[in-house]
Amino acid sequence: MVRMDVTLAARYRVWMLMLFPSTLGIGALALWLRALNWPRRITLDGVILRNRRVIRWQSVREVCVRRHCRDGHVSRIDIRYAEGSISIPIKPLQDGQSVARVLLSAFREAISRERHSMAAADLDGDPIVANRQLQSDDRVGKHDPRGQMRDMGETTRAAA
Repeated sequence: MVRMDVTLAARYRVWMLMLFPSTLGIGALALWLRALNWPRRITLDGVILRNRRVIRWQSVREVCVRRHCRDGHVSRIDIRYAEGSISIPIKPLQDGQSVARVLLSAFREAISRERHSMAAADLDGDPIVANRQLQSDDRVGKHDPRGQMRDMGETTRAAA
């Protein structure tokens, strides 16, 4: 079972402490508010954000991974889901590269579980479940179903 608790990097927490006296707490508050939309925990069911909101993998439409052009490390992950989207920068997270790997593997695992349940439902003849299509693409510049060009390092998408 994939489960990971995500913490903020020490550098980010030091910045919050350094900005507190010089900005009378406003800078630290701004950094804290910014971090509320970042993950606290990643599970096979979804992502739990720091503001305690839960994003279920079933509602996720697309996960976009942005990489540095020089070294290929993940710099940002964008998650688009039914209610909106969030952008997660990797650098302010403790061990951010492994957070990115766990997040992508949890999403892929959720997609494969849904594919297996769809195949079983398709055998039973359930037309509502059988109409949902899932696709995964890991190539740069692949066209998505809506005809838009995606220029990402990796894109994993679940289209309803």
